Amino acid sequence: MAVLAYCITETQPEIAVPHAGVRGTTIETVRIDDLQCLTSQFDPQDVVGNASIQEAALDFNRVLQDLLRQTAIIPFRFPTILTDETALSQFLTEHQAEYREALLRLHNCVQMEIQLKMQTSTQPQATSPKSGAEYLRGRQAQHQYIESIVARFREAAQHLAKGWRHHETVAGIRCFALVDRSDVQAFLRQMKGVSVPTESEPRVTGPWPASEFLKEQ
Repeated sequence: MAVLAYCITETQPEIAVPHAGVRGTTIETVRIDDLQCLTSQFDPQDVVGNASIQEAALDFNRVLQDLLRQTAIIPFRFPTILTDETALSQFLTEHQAEYREALLRLHNCVQMEIQLKMQTSTQPQATSPKSGAEYLRGRQAQHQYIESIVARFREAAQHLAKGWRHHETVAGIRCFALVDRSDVQAFLRQMKGVSVPTESEPRVTGPWPASEFLKEQ
């Protein structure tokens, strides 16, 4: 039967693996040297309809959060399905060097996220550009405005964040900070104290697996 891949961790005896995964299926481990991948048997036909998919996704994320509280993990997107455990073992063997390096580098670290919702009406851009040059100036002003908001959060996080990345999106901007799991509460307090325009609607979430930092820049 096909298997659902949850995440990869180091093989450590102190890690308590959850007993049940999506739809109550038994969690199993596939080991390659000092790495292990958590899996469970999975039949896509068992997850049909929006309600069923949402429930399965919640089960999947519960497993990830349970493990993240204990150790660094490399998560898979839901659903990542392989034909069987043999195919999963082959995949893990092919990528074990990069996964081992990432887990070593991210040891004891988690990812925090800051979402900024940038409303068009609050951004200093030309409303009716009459030329290409005018449009570009408006876009540049918009970019500078967004970067100024990001800079406030980044400055507040600088003594806690081991890494920082941010991406512009259609809705606004997403910032990612890599912090020690022991510094999560301190990070949340720092972010709460950042003064920004209310229109940006900052939302701080985490801790999450350090997915944005799996590869070094």
